[in-house]
Amino acid sequence: MLGKIYKTEQAKRALDNFFTEENLVALREIALRKVADQINQNDYKTSPYFTKEHILVCLSASPTNEKVIRTVARMADAFHATFTAVYVDDESDEMDDVSRQQLKVNIRLAEELNAQVSLLYGDDIALQLSEYAKISNVSKIVIGRSIRKRSLFKGQSIIDQMSEFAPMIDIYVIPDQASSYYHRRSSIIQKEYFQWKDGFVAFGIIALATVVGAIFAEQGFSESNIIVVYLLGVLFISILTRGRIWSSLASVVSVLVFNYFFTQPQFSLQAYDTGYPFTFLFMFIAAFVTKDTDHKTQAKRYSVGEEGIPY
Repeated sequence: MLGKIYKTEQAKRALDNFFTEENLVALREIALRKVADQINQNDYKTSPYFTKEHILVCLSASPTNEKVIRTVARMADAFHATFTAVYVDDESDEMDDVSRQQLKVNIRLAEELNAQVSLLYGDDIALQLSEYAKISNVSKIVIGRSIRKRSLFKGQSIIDQMSEFAPMIDIYVIPDQASSYYHRRSSIIQKEYFQWKDGFVAFGIIALATVVGAIFAEQGFSESNIIVVYLLGVLFISILTRGRIWSSLASVVSVLVFNYFFTQPQFSLQAYDTGYPFTFLFMFIAAFVTKDTDHKTQAKRYSVGEEGIPY
């Protein structure tokens, strides 16, 4: 085949219309992809090991997680890679309705882009992702990160931990351009958990427990029976209020009220019995255990799909 030689006018027109910087960059990317595809095909034919790319994206309730999912979908298509999307539920972060709905939207988007969606449970997000990636032969992990300064008092980030847990896996970070909006919205959501109506509920239950305790005292019941009344009050507060703020505060106030009205000497915060500090500790632990149990019970209300995703 003979090469075509442009005339002067044709060459000038080609330089102006076709050989632009954008087109040349696009051609270079196409050439690199073709070379990468050829190398992968050769390795697949000659190597006894599985060399196909497997890209994992981390799902979250952030509205900008959609950008991360779409970017990884394009990467998987370019590299002819297996595409997996994973969400880790640490069972400790209380998610509001808006965030839960956004998470569902992100999960549906990943499924629409042909991702295999999986749900993991665990307190250590970095460890769960790293172990899942190693077991599933993941070659690349993509995670979104907000552009903000780190505190000097904070420990390692999730990305740093994953680099230590899975040093052989490539980790890519996609900046979150809309992090300022999401950070402000998250702060508002966290403030919503501190609601004054929960405070009225908590102190109302404590007041009711005090009235019942006074009745028990008049009837000659021992202090141990009155302590049980306050313990039940703390348990009810843990169930009826959101977050651990009011339940923890209620356990402290209950001990102080019990100490003030029902221990000797009465109407003072002194106590002769050395066992009351253990009573306070027991109330405090009971409040935390009840709140954790209530949170896990609420999480089970959502049905689990075929891939383990709550809907």
